[in-house]
Amino acid sequence: MKVKAVQEALAEKRAQTAEELEITREKVMRGLLEAVEIARLQADPAALVRAWSELARMCGYYAPERKQVEVSVSSKRMVDQFEAMSDAELLQLADQAGSVAAEGSVLEMDLSDLSHLCRARAFPRPSAF
Repeated sequence: MKVKAVQEALAEKRAQTAEELEITREKVMRGLLEAVEIARLQADPAALVRAWSELARMCGYYAPERKQVEVSVSSKRMVDQFEAMSDAELLQLADQAGSVAAEGSVLEMDLSDLSHLCRARAFPRPSAF
């Protein structure tokens, strides 16, 4: 509760200060564009990069990229089938594919291997195969 109250108080104070100084986002960006021009005229690449970097940040170009992974219906069905299996069934399936002998080793198989193992162990075969 205290953290939210502090954040609200800070936001209110920032807004009040910006209003008193007549600072707007647009004015700040215009100032940075002027700084770009001055840095260009003075041949100061470091200042030029700093100004452009700040402009890019203000425009949101440094925001983290959001990536969305789409799962096909057939893959979703397979995931659902694996989630429905008991631990014992999953262990049997993994054992049938080849036991993981050493710690840290990786079990590699493709979808056709899983389909074959599902049939071999009398597990319900996903309709995706």
